[in-house]
Amino acid sequence: MKFDNAYDLILHLFDKGLLRGIDLGIQGEFEIDSKIQDSDLLKLLNEIFGKWRWGPCVECDEGYYDLVKDGNGELAFSVSISSDILDFYGNPFEIEDILKIIVDELGLTKVDAEEYLEYQLVLDLELDYPDINKSEFDLTVFEIHGETEGDEIDKEILSKFKNFDVFKLKQAIVDYLVKVHKENHENFTGFSLLINNRNDIGPYDGTGHEFIDGLKEFFAAYPIEYELD
Repeated sequence: MKFDNAYDLILHLFDKGLLRGIDLGIQGEFEIDSKIQDSDLLKLLNEIFGKWRWGPCVECDEGYYDLVKDGNGELAFSVSISSDILDFYGNPFEIEDILKIIVDELGLTKVDAEEYLEYQLVLDLELDYPDINKSEFDLTVFEIHGETEGDEIDKEILSKFKNFDVFKLKQAIVDYLVKVHKENHENFTGFSLLINNRNDIGPYDGTGHEFIDGLKEFFAAYPIEYELD
């Protein structure tokens, strides 16, 4: 069987169950997921997918690109995205804004208005938010204390917590984090975030799913000369 374009070859291999997709790495490197043993064919496929991956107007996040068929029976990618947002895009969160929520919600009076809050109180937080379009999240770590154990702010926080709805405070902070995430990275429909005990933000990872169609247009225009037995 002879093939003169990449699309027909990929479609044939997909229909035969020999080609499943590509696993794209954090630096744009990828590995073909297949049952193919022929080294020449694998080399050709790497060239083909490499041209697509690094082609014009192609922006790809780290993740698994699963070949599927769309409503017209044409090949598309169903993508499970995973990316280190902090490493690639930077930090969109302001620790001062987060700590100010704590001060306002708890009504803390011992903080110095002339000093940065990050030098006065400390937040430990570990958040997993699988879907930003839903209200369900997992806050496995949530601790607040003064910069120095037993200082005036630390004592005030402990006192406030005795008669305070902590879930209300958690929700206010999470709402801020989701708002900022949506404003900056809405393509990642889920995310996880860690704020450690020195108010350092990160890791900040994004997850999600997207559907990429229009593959036929690119691959059908990619000429090859290949023959399968």
